[in-house]
Amino acid sequence: MRITQGDADNVTTWMDQNPDHRYELLTHRTAETYVLDHFADDSRVVNAYMAITDSILRADLIRYLALLNDGGVYSDLDVSCLKPIDLWIPSMFKDNTSVVLGVEIDNDLGPNGSKLFEFVSWTIMARRNQPFMRYLVDRVIDNLEAATSKHKTSLANFKPQRQEVIDVTGPMALTQAAFQYLSDATQTVVTWQNFTKMKRPQLFADILILPINAFGAGHQVQWSGATEDGSALVHHYFAGSWKVDHFDGPAPEEKKTQESKEKEEKERQQKEEATKKEEDERQRKEKEAQEIKKQEEEKQKDENGQMAVGNSDESNGRGTENSQNATTEVVGNGEERVPIREDEQSRKCNRYARRLLHQLWEASKPPVRDPVVPNTPYLAHRLPGIISQAHGYLQSFCCGKIQPGPEEIAWGSGASRMLD
Repeated sequence: MRITQGDADNVTTWMDQNPDHRYELLTHRTAETYVLDHFADDSRVVNAYMAITDSILRADLIRYLALLNDGGVYSDLDVSCLKPIDLWIPSMFKDNTSVVLGVEIDNDLGPNGSKLFEFVSWTIMARRNQPFMRYLVDRVIDNLEAATSKHKTSLANFKPQRQEVIDVTGPMALTQAAFQYLSDATQTVVTWQNFTKMKRPQLFADILILPINAFGAGHQVQWSGATEDGSALVHHYFAGSWKVDHFDGPAPEEKKTQESKEKEEKERQQKEEATKKEEDERQRKEKEAQEIKKQEEEKQKDENGQMAVGNSDESNGRGTENSQNATTEVVGNGEERVPIREDEQSRKCNRYARRLLHQLWEASKPPVRDPVVPNTPYLAHRLPGIISQAHGYLQSFCCGKIQPGPEEIAWGSGASRMLD
């Protein structure tokens, strides 16, 4: 780990202001050894810490673990000490204080003018093995598990955004844990309203809360007044580099990939909409063509029906009965009927059948002599030829479905004998 000159100067302030205290610097490598040595019996802590690969998440968790195990003061490298640690706690609170927290943010600059309130996480003071620090460690691990579950990833692959760092392990995680711990300890509801705009230290349960100027010096605080009033205990220079590779949104590469995916999805949707529009137009035209065809067929059917009625009216002694599916031609006294079907081939057959029946009807009238063959009744001479012609014609046009049956043949023979 490489320490800048500015960080080295900050370290010197801590040793100069607190010559009777031991100073220890934790690096990523020594932090792992520290966790394995001091939390060997706590598998949840060891597994969580060793699984984390994100440096800022590790840095947040190790400060809570060090304060839980050793106690003392934790401070980031970009923080300088302005007053000795022994002077931080007013004498009236020393016997009852286990943890010291300071206000970092207290304003109305949140989204839509909402309240922003956080405790400082760059400097924390605590006695060793305090219940609050144990509660904080457990809550932070809970937050990590919830975040990885939300993103469907592991701690090793978890790449949090900037605000996620603040909420999961950083100052907001610390603040929410303090609110809940104090609410349970005091049997009241503790929120930011208990600490906003405070000007003097206040003790809640065993946690001492310091005004914003104590740990927040160097922060932009409009209402708190000048920091030269002697109330500042540390100064934070905001030199941390963790925000460089943690973004409010996706990282540049991820953002580019996301934009590309969004573009592809938009093009896909546009293509689907165009295809659907073309299909709808095709179906509309097809339906329109079917309607036109249906109207033409109905018109043709009406014309054929009128023609059949005309032919029926011209026939002597013949009537027509209409129904939805077929028309029945009535001949003479109604005893002989031929079904009239509505397709073109059947209409041809039916027209010929009507002409045949008309001839038979005329031939069945009182006997007349055939002008061609003297002394021969007309029906007796013509009937065999008429029946034979009708049989062949109906077989040809009706596919054999309508043929002269025994009744027609018997009727014709009887008529012939009667006329003879």
